[in-house]
Amino acid sequence: MALVLVTKPASEVVDLHDVKLHVRVDSQHDDELLNRLIVSSRQSLEGPEGWLGRALMTQHWDLFLDRFPLPGDRHYAEAFGRPGLWLPLPPLQSVTSVSYTDAAGAPQTVASSDYVVDAKNEPGRIVMKAGKSWPSTAEELNAVAVRFVAGYVTAAAVPEKILTWIKESVAYRFERREAGVGVPAEFFWQVADYKVAW
Repeated sequence: MALVLVTKPASEVVDLHDVKLHVRVDSQHDDELLNRLIVSSRQSLEGPEGWLGRALMTQHWDLFLDRFPLPGDRHYAEAFGRPGLWLPLPPLQSVTSVSYTDAAGAPQTVASSDYVVDAKNEPGRIVMKAGKSWPSTAEELNAVAVRFVAGYVTAAAVPEKILTWIKESVAYRFERREAGVGVPAEFFWQVADYKVAW
């Protein structure tokens, strides 16, 4: 499995103005540093490497798999006996395409009418409709590609605990900037309710 970021968020989940109010900084002297701390604080929570394992603001991703998931695979999802797959980085907004290389080596796209997207679950999933199944793929690396849109639609939709955590992380690191320290491990447990477990 590989995840590739296609389009990054258009804006940060917490803006500089809000952070400056939280940190109680009036001047523009430290704006560059604060902006960098906002980015690194968000990155410590977000994405496949982040502690929460979720997307915060709207972003586009490609998920690559060697084949469509089978029972027992990490990404295998099932509903009513029909095959499906889990998508990482909730919340899921939509699925743009499900493409694959067929057994003859030709690129194909699964018709969107053949599957249902479940964006209510976290993580979200794709499940084939009744009478449909995953097609056969070539035996090659990354034969399946799912492009999807993840993240909260607006910053206002992001849980307040996460927004507060990012501001507190920036404040903690800003106050200790000379030492160049990160936030302590126990800091992350403030947002443990939003950690993705699957």
